[in-house]
Amino acid sequence: MGSPAEGVSHTPTSSPTPGTLATSPDTGIGHDDDVVEGFSPHGAGGSLAHRAASVVVGVPKKEHEKVLLELSGLRETLGKTQNELGAMQARVQALELALARVDGQLNLLAQMQQSTSRLYFQAQAPPSSHGMGPDTA
Repeated sequence: MGSPAEGVSHTPTSSPTPGTLATSPDTGIGHDDDVVEGFSPHGAGGSLAHRAASVVVGVPKKEHEKVLLELSGLRETLGKTQNELGAMQARVQALELALARVDGQLNLLAQMQQSTSRLYFQAQAPPSSHGMGPDTA
């Protein structure tokens, strides 16, 4: 078996005619299986021109239905996840607004406490510290 650069085809050889699905141990697809045909944009090997062409690919019908069901479930899960993410973002924004408001209130309270403490200590200080010197009395 040669390399792909040598132009050796890697397509199954048990297919009697083009367009007829091959029985291959790799795919598990037989001639009697229900098959859903799809197109593979990558080709199946061989020359570059052959690999660039679309080829009909057979998928067992049960496997196809299973994949479609799983895809449907994934879409539903994605939709729910996106809704939950949107709700979470709204809650985070509300918390950020509340945090900013509380932060502003805390800063205001800290300033008020500093002013109150300054006034309290000025009131408790001896008369000489109120700006009255020994000459004043």
